[in-house]
Amino acid sequence: MGSRLPEYKVGQPTFVLAIGGQDVERHRLESMGIFPGAEIKLITKSKGGVLVAVGEARISLAADAAVQITVA
Repeated sequence: MGSRLPEYKVGQPTFVLAIGGQDVERHRLESMGIFPGAEIKLITKSKGGVLVAVGEARISLAADAAVQITVA
């Protein structure tokens, strides 16, 4: 069982296990490179959202999108 992305440790690489939410939200995240099996790293987090690294890209996600991502 994984944990929600905002609950994960900052600076620690992890893998996406699943993405919840509606199809539109999942497709938007997948288009940014966030999909099950992708390696991501949580760079910073705040009440408003998170900043993650996906490959060479840095992606800012709102809190409601970040909680839909399960990582391990």
